[in-house]
Amino acid sequence: MIAPIVLMADMVNLGVDTDAMSADIYSESRTLGFDEPSDEFIFQKRLTVRRLHQLKMNIKKVESKEDMKKIVSQIKSLAFTMYTYDDLLKEKIDFKKMKPSENKLDKKEILKTVMSVKSCVDHSFSDEEIVKCRVEFLNLAGSITRDEEKKIKAKQKANKPPIYTGVDSIDMTKYLK
Repeated sequence: MIAPIVLMADMVNLGVDTDAMSADIYSESRTLGFDEPSDEFIFQKRLTVRRLHQLKMNIKKVESKEDMKKIVSQIKSLAFTMYTYDDLLKEKIDFKKMKPSENKLDKKEILKTVMSVKSCVDHSFSDEEIVKCRVEFLNLAGSITRDEEKKIKAKQKANKPPIYTGVDSIDMTKYLK
């Protein structure tokens, strides 16, 4: 039987190039004023990279709309987790200002963003740097959510029953929003 801590450490290291991270830390440590990251910071960083790596692999396997719905759900779940547990991130994100994407977010665009965020987190050495990476991911999740909201509103509008236009009817459209 594998000890739970060993198994958890193996899972956290998945998708993280630990040799590259060690080399990056060594390189940064030669910079004046560099503080070596804490074990908690490294664990959180590895965990985030692992989740993004798994998400990247799942996106690559997408073959249908149903698969894409699962990916969207995973993105929103990961974004929610990042937001919930990162107080610095809460200061940088305003959900009210998020807008639907300009272009349709397809598998290629989503994969590109996930890979960019994964690389960014992997090469960050402070909470502030990681927050900048996570903001990009939360913007992706926010755009996806706003796109879904836009589709739902359009569907609701299309399914509204017709306004009564019979004898003695009153035009109510100016009161509807």
